[in-house]
Amino acid sequence: MAAWQITDQQELQYWQEVMENVQKPKVQQSLAQLDLRQRLGLPFAVPKQLKQPSGWGWFRRAKSRNPMAVALVKVGAFYEAAGLDALLLVEHAGLNLMGSNLEVPRAGCPEANLLGLLRVLVEERGLSVAVWEEMASGAEYGRRSKDQKQRFFSQLVTPENPAYLHGYADSASDRDVNVPTLCGVSGSISGLSVYRLNRAAAAVEVFKGLSEDGLWGLLAADSSAPGVVYLHRPYSQLQQASTAYASDADRTQAALAKRLKAAGMRVHTYAGADPLAAFKEQVATALAMPAAQLTTRQARDMGSWPGLLPLYLSTLLQLGLLRNRGIPGLVDYLVPDDAPRAVREALAALLSAPPPHEVAAATRQALRGMLCYEGALPGWQCGGVTPKKVAVVLQAGEAPEKFFQALAATLQPVVSSLDPATCPPALAAIVKDLWPLLLHTMPAEPQQLSHSAVLAACRDALAAISRVVAQPGSSSSSGSSGSAAADGMPPEDAVPAEEQVVTAFAARQERFHSRVVTAAIQPQADQVDVAYDALLAVIEDLLRTLRAAANSGRSAGKPIAAEQLLHADDTNVAIWLKLPTKELQALAGKPLNILPARPGEQQQGRVQHLRAPYDRNGSVHKKQDLRTCDELDAALNAYRSKSTVLRAVAAAALCGCAGLAVPAAPGSSLPCLDAVVLRTFSGDAPQEGLSAFGVEMKEMTDVLGEVRPHSLVLVDELGKGTEAVWGTALAAAILQQLAASGASGIFATHLHLLLPLLEGEPRLQPYKMAVRERQQQQHGLPSFAAKRFEPTMRLEPGACTESLALEVAEQQGMPAAVLNQATSFFAALQQLAGTRDLGANQALVLRQRRRQHISTRDRQLAMWYVALGPGQDRRALQGRLIRALDGAGFTLDSSHDAHFARKK
Repeated sequence: MAAWQITDQQELQYWQEVMENVQKPKVQQSLAQLDLRQRLGLPFAVPKQLKQPSGWGWFRRAKSRNPMAVALVKVGAFYEAAGLDALLLVEHAGLNLMGSNLEVPRAGCPEANLLGLLRVLVEERGLSVAVWEEMASGAEYGRRSKDQKQRFFSQLVTPENPAYLHGYADSASDRDVNVPTLCGVSGSISGLSVYRLNRAAAAVEVFKGLSEDGLWGLLAADSSAPGVVYLHRPYSQLQQASTAYASDADRTQAALAKRLKAAGMRVHTYAGADPLAAFKEQVATALAMPAAQLTTRQARDMGSWPGLLPLYLSTLLQLGLLRNRGIPGLVDYLVPDDAPRAVREALAALLSAPPPHEVAAATRQALRGMLCYEGALPGWQCGGVTPKKVAVVLQAGEAPEKFFQALAATLQPVVSSLDPATCPPALAAIVKDLWPLLLHTMPAEPQQLSHSAVLAACRDALAAISRVVAQPGSSSSSGSSGSAAADGMPPEDAVPAEEQVVTAFAARQERFHSRVVTAAIQPQADQVDVAYDALLAVIEDLLRTLRAAANSGRSAGKPIAAEQLLHADDTNVAIWLKLPTKELQALAGKPLNILPARPGEQQQGRVQHLRAPYDRNGSVHKKQDLRTCDELDAALNAYRSKSTVLRAVAAAALCGCAGLAVPAAPGSSLPCLDAVVLRTFSGDAPQEGLSAFGVEMKEMTDVLGEVRPHSLVLVDELGKGTEAVWGTALAAAILQQLAASGASGIFATHLHLLLPLLEGEPRLQPYKMAVRERQQQQHGLPSFAAKRFEPTMRLEPGACTESLALEVAEQQGMPAAVLNQATSFFAALQQLAGTRDLGANQALVLRQRRRQHISTRDRQLAMWYVALGPGQDRRALQGRLIRALDGAGFTLDSSHDAHFARKK
């Protein structure tokens, strides 16, 4: 009882933080009656005025084992929680409290809704849940115990390990298993280090020398489940109550934690003298596995990485590799619509953290080989089976027939591709080119992944499956009480009713029959058959006695049917005798119970016949289903405007550097880039305390710190989040710095003052978006906008200071009155060109126009003017000056020429 009181401050603080954000009035009202200093918010012995819930002892046992997890205990056909845990189910899962206000708070869900409840609590809310299951056991009538069931701890479901696989082998269909990415992050003088767990190989990959923005490609895009990040806190870090004494490392880590949480990741902190060793201990604890099983792959120094660096957060968002509202996902355009989730995750991981250039070149060569291959490709599959899922299922120790079917269908094409006796030379060359990509994605020693080693492992796995799992309809799966009737057996109406009841009961209880090869379990199968035969003999003997006693008091012609006397109880795994009279109760004795399998034993599932590989249209593979360059080009053309032109350039460069096909004209070349950075205009980040302009500056600071001569930097609308002149000045300085670094890229902007400021920079060339006149003109617009234009999505040399603002506004349904008023304001702004507010802007524009005029005409002298200040007869003076200069033969270049009539 003393241990029931919470004495650990970390545990107490955890539950205080969890419960402080509850919003529902009913939950708040019940929470006020509970004591957070006690586990479940309740005393060890429930007071008499509160009704003690059924199975209270099991709730206490579950909470004592996992005090920082929601305790979910199976009670009959429901999974229930009590106390504080019940309030969390009501708050987050939309359940209702059971019972009245005078009872201990309880809530639960039917067993059919368990997986959905776990998904909400674990994956969406980041809670841990300890699940306790009931043992199947027979019960005797007449016992007064309120809780006759025995229970056992099944699994701790956590954000690190969210897949609940108890009973997986008995499920009629396969399950999606979400496996989140587990990473550790530590800092040093050389930058950030990332430790990423590879579940398939039970190995930790190490990446060093990363910036804060450069680690996102490693954290975020290889799983559909929210990632889990452990931030290392060194021993030297001060633990101050006030942030006023926090070090720069403290504040940097806190800011990073906020960004990770804002992206939907689960963030934890950990400590240790060795960050890598401490991370492995954290992972081993979270996954309930020995730390010694985790190996470490050789560290990769990203400062000298021979390939494309992992993508920045802004690039991931703008390419849709991380879901972003309004941004189409790049992967959606690279694979068919019905591509499995595993394929999408693998492709997203490849693009988010591309392989070295040598691996990309080999992958590109393999794709060329597939396109030119004349035979039928083996039909490699990974639809329902991924390396991460296999690792999780093997650790759980159970899986249904669908899993084994998918696994065998995945392994068989691999065997045919690696077997020298069956693999054609052209296909062997394709496999050889794909092998470097396999070595890159699987952190294992090269000798462990040699062709011969992989071939032998696949053959062993297929042989093991065939020895245990029976094919439907095969003779090896028959011969049990629960099997289908064999040829030569009497028809069903000729079988006694009691035998039909027992046979049907056996078929429901012994589901492994017809799914497991009989030879693999021959002794156990014989014992089961003997037990059912003995059960049937006992039931037949009792029924004869019962019928004789019961029918003696009945009229002739109405004997008692067997189904009236027998009740098959699947829940308690028992067959009960229903006695019609009190005198016959003595004949029954104790109930006859079929003993269940031991709790630790697992049952195998039925495996269907393996079929030949089919494509998504149901036809046998003749050629790999690849999208053509024309299809990909059409997909990229779905992007609109200059911002999405930048996305298209980034997508093409990224695909090329990852070894994938690129929609490009014949003869095009792609340099070996070391970074692709796409930075577009974004909003603010309140959770990080940054304005929109602050986000711009932070992201560009990271870019300037890592940009290299072989980097591709694509920037859109930099400097728009602050005052125009200062935004232009900062944008010019950043652009000049990027040019000096030797990087290539595109800088798209509407800040036209950049043109005169950066004129003469040798590595900067002005380009503009080409436009064309629309075929169908619309009337009713202002006169200068009567001709409608649209972008051609092509760049051409030259500068442009015009805009399609009016056209875009009109296309989005802006009222005509607003458009006309905007036109009037635009004309008024042009008249203000000589005022204090716009004078500097106009002078720079005129100076640029003069230089362009001189460069395109033979006249040696050009004059321009600016409007005079107030207090003078400006219009008269301007008109006289224009006429005089024009009459003298001077070339006039002014933004105000069109407003005056020219008279010679």
